[in-house]
Amino acid sequence: MNNDFRYVTYKNSDSPDVELWHVMTGRTIVTTCRTEEAAIELVEELKHDKYFLMRGQTQLDRAKSFVFS
Repeated sequence: MNNDFRYVTYKNSDSPDVELWHVMTGRTIVTTCRTEEAAIELVEELKHDKYFLMRGQTQLDRAKSFVFS
């Protein structure tokens, strides 16, 4: 487990009334979340597994996520 990841509040100049959260490592932005809860959850996952966002990105994994009726 590492403590490299954190989240900070971000306000876009195009829509300053919408509050967003940047998940960061050092000065690098990893991703942007729309809710603080989602940012906290993502930071906790990334602290346990720094490759969390890369998992499940193969073509086979993405195909499993589609539901065909």
